[in-house]
Amino acid sequence: MNNHSKFSIISIALAIIALFAALPMQAQTNNSVTINNLTYDGESQNRQYMYLSWDTVANTQSVKLQVRGGGISDAWGTFNGFTTSTSGNETIMQLDNLAHFRVLDRKFWFRVKVVLTTSASTPWASVQES
Repeated sequence: MNNHSKFSIISIALAIIALFAALPMQAQTNNSVTINNLTYDGESQNRQYMYLSWDTVANTQSVKLQVRGGGISDAWGTFNGFTTSTSGNETIMQLDNLAHFRVLDRKFWFRVKVVLTTSASTPWASVQES
């Protein structure tokens, strides 16, 4: 093998290593921080919204919501139609009412994950519509 071939192989190897090193690290789950007292709080009087609440998690950066059931899907699907607010030590999520899409009076399941300012996240917490 001549020097040119060795140099090419080393260059390719270094380029591959640099490529993998540049990939962003996936956020890790922080099992010591959890969502406590996740509750389905029902629908608004005009049936436009559904509400979930839980004990506020310190250092919250964002919240993720997934939904399944309701006769629509048995697989978890990401849902973005929500807002969150904090009142005292409670976080309240207001989401677009999914009851309009329900099939055969089947209940929905909701699961919530909090992304922390450290880029770690809580494990998923889930609750069924009552």
